[in-house]
Parts: sequence; structure tokens; C-alpha cells
Amino acid sequence: MATIQISMRKHIWMMALLSPFVLGLMLIGKDEMPKQERELRAVWMATVLNIDYPSRPTPQAATLQAEMRAQLRRLKRLGFNAVFLQVRPAADALYQSDIAPWSKWLSGQQGVAPSSGFDPLTFAVDEAHQLGMELHAWLNPY
Repeated sequence: MATIQISMRKHIWMMALLSPFVLGLMLIGKDEMPKQERELRAVWMATVLNIDYPSRPTPQAATLQAEMRAQLRRLKRLGFNAVFLQVRPAADALYQSDIAPWSKWLSGQQGVAPSSGFDPLTFAVDEAHQLGMELHAWLNPY
């Protein structure tokens, strides 16, 4: 009987200690939560294996530009406001780099740059910003 009384006392003390905390959580209602100014509605745009961009390798700047522009406009129409663009897909890059070669997923051959000095990352950032979207660079370290 004494064991039950000790156990009951422990439960009563625990309830007494936790009650203010639980009550406080219950009183914090949804109305008191800060209103969000904006919402991140993003998509991952993969370049490895030409999953999302470009649809097939080409060194032609005009083709790469048209495809990126079309992708971004489509995403904007669908309600996205940000893109995570994979710019380092396989130890190579979709931008001019002194460290990594041009991506084979871009031109079809690793180390081959797009024509006319075209920089897909700079172009994507500029196009996204013109549409009021964010563009984030997604890097794979391998």
C-alpha cells in the first residue's frame, strides 16, 4: 500500500510540474503565430543525366537559353517562386570554372563549353529574377 501512495505522489507532483507547461502550449493559438510574409514554393531542377535541363546535350547557346527560359516560365505559371538548379552534377560544372570542367550533360562532352561564351548559370539567375523568382545553386561535391 505504501508503494502505491509513493507512486501516486510522484504522479501528482509530475502533473503539478507539467500542468503550467501544457496549459501554456494550449493557450498559444494559431492566431498568435506570426504571419508569414512569403512562402518558399521551390522545385529541384536536375541536370545530371539530362533529367530536367537540358533535355539533351547541346553546345548551342540559343537552344540552351530557349529551354531554360521555357522551363522557368512554366514553373512560374505553376506557382513556383524558387528553383534549386543543379550546377555541379558530376564533378563538372554548368558555369565557367577554373576548378571543374564544363559538364558533359550540357554539351555532350565534358570540358566542352557552350557556344558564344554562354554561361547557363548567369543566364538562369537573370531569367529567374526577371520573373520574380529565386534561383539557388545546387552543388554535388563529388
